[in-house]
Amino acid sequence: ELKSQDGNDMVVLASGGLVSSLLGAGLIDELRITVCPVVLGAGKTYFRNMREQVGLELADVKPYTNGSARLTYRV
Repeated sequence: ELKSQDGNDMVVLASGGLVSSLLGAGLIDELRITVCPVVLGAGKTYFRNMREQVGLELADVKPYTNGSARLTYRV
C-alpha cells in the first residue's frame, strides 16, 4: 500500500530479514549492498529467508578508498 502512494523513495537499512521479506514480495526496486574487504569465516546469511531466486541487474559500482565498494542492483 505504501509503495503505490506518491512521495519520496523508502529506504530500509541493515535489516536482512525485512529486506528478504520485501524482496520476496516484489516490493523492492533497488538494492544497495556495501562489500567490505574482510573475511569473517562465519556470520549471518543476509538473504536467509528467500524462497525463490530473484534476478538482479548491476546498475552502479562506487569504490571507496578503504577497499570497500557499494554495489547498486536493480531488481
